[in-house]
Amino acid sequence: MKRTIVLGLTSLFLSLSASGLIFVGGKEPVTDKNWPAGSLDVANHKSRQSWTEGPPFGGGLWSFQFRGNAGAFNEVIAKFALIKAPDLLLIIHEGATENPYASPEDKAKGLQRVDWIYTVWTPENFYRLFGMSGSLFASDRPEFRAELSPPQLDVFVSPEGVDWSLVQLPPGLRIIDERAASHGYKPEDGAVVAGTAYDMLSSKPVAAVEVSVARYENKPSKKLPGIVGGETDGKIELKATNDMGWTEIATAIGDADGRFELKNLPPGSYNVLLKCVGYAPRVLGYVQCKNGTFKSFSVRMSPGVEQSGNVVDSDGKPIANAKVRVDHVIGDDGRGYPISRVNDNQEVTTDAAGHFTLTGLPRGEVVLTVMGKNLHQIDMLKAHSIPCPPLILKMAGTGTIRGRVTGGNANVTGQTISVWPEGGEVVGSWGGSMNLPEGGAFVFEEVPPGKYFISDNPGAKFQKNSQSTLIEVKAGETVEVELKK
Repeated sequence: MKRTIVLGLTSLFLSLSASGLIFVGGKEPVTDKNWPAGSLDVANHKSRQSWTEGPPFGGGLWSFQFRGNAGAFNEVIAKFALIKAPDLLLIIHEGATENPYASPEDKAKGLQRVDWIYTVWTPENFYRLFGMSGSLFASDRPEFRAELSPPQLDVFVSPEGVDWSLVQLPPGLRIIDERAASHGYKPEDGAVVAGTAYDMLSSKPVAAVEVSVARYENKPSKKLPGIVGGETDGKIELKATNDMGWTEIATAIGDADGRFELKNLPPGSYNVLLKCVGYAPRVLGYVQCKNGTFKSFSVRMSPGVEQSGNVVDSDGKPIANAKVRVDHVIGDDGRGYPISRVNDNQEVTTDAAGHFTLTGLPRGEVVLTVMGKNLHQIDMLKAHSIPCPPLILKMAGTGTIRGRVTGGNANVTGQTISVWPEGGEVVGSWGGSMNLPEGGAFVFEEVPPGKYFISDNPGAKFQKNSQSTLIEVKAGETVEVELKK
């Protein structure tokens, strides 16, 4: 049975011509999706429990989850070695994992354990997501502007599943062993993150680099005045907060040869960050740690630079109090160079003269997002070479769409109203949607000037000749719309 996981968005400002879905299936046979020859023999092995296709807004990454012992795994890895591809990657992990997409029936039976996973890309999707010429979208992903990822088999060694001493390894595989014991660590060392940092321009080691791992979680409760009857009673109490942020779990300083190491990390999912004086910080990505996990990185760090600029309106006048945020960064090597953890992007505010300065950027290119009240950024996806003379970032006025859905006998509360560009949604275009409140009134503010379709049919933008209304938004003006059921 095929299931669909929908990732809902109330509004989509950087529209993508792809569905925000992850597809989930079970044991039914799958068909070839332009995979390397031999992939189907692995994907459709009888030990498979489920399959998924993602990522959202792109698709093409197929993942197959299996459950079994060393005998079944030997059958699969023998078929895996016969796949006709330039590279075949085997990654060995310590301890079994669980399938987040296990069916309710399997969970009820305690069958959510996964012993190995096979992943393979549909090439067309990979190139569209990570090889778009001139776009820095997805630059924070390791696949960005890289060769097509090879077919990959991840095996999770455990007493309950695959006994590694019984595994028969065929020749011709590239192997990454992420078991700490295989790299000389003792059981008391726990989970380990290690690696080496090099200067991107000189190739010399980066001495005294700082490595830190952090977890994204609810921030601690805050001390706030107690409230009685809507007024402060003078008491200070601890109040729980829904604020999310990064909590640093552990740090270490590397040696003179650029080597760094963290031991005894508690089980969990962490984000790894490298910092060093004189260099742009670099986010290495997420690691999933269990006791006995080993994660290794070889990293190139760019010398840090400053970049200044000015934010102005369409007449060249400075705009004060605009927010300038770093969103996508690549280094001199043309590959992604994320400098900030998720939801922690560097952001500065322009002064009275519209001036701003960003620090700790790598040499390369950057996309800057500018935000201001009732303004929208012109060329918001433009990549700027850095360092360079002071940048000029331009903004222009926006308009408002205001209206109501009327008529008909049905209650419109909770129904969706959608707006999309006349020419269709493309990367960089504005679009939006919202659920209608009681009474059917809606407002879209700070809409860039242009022509848009609007409809209370959520599927209208995907249909030809759909029942939708064409409107034009002008800077500083409000468009009044009435949609009749």
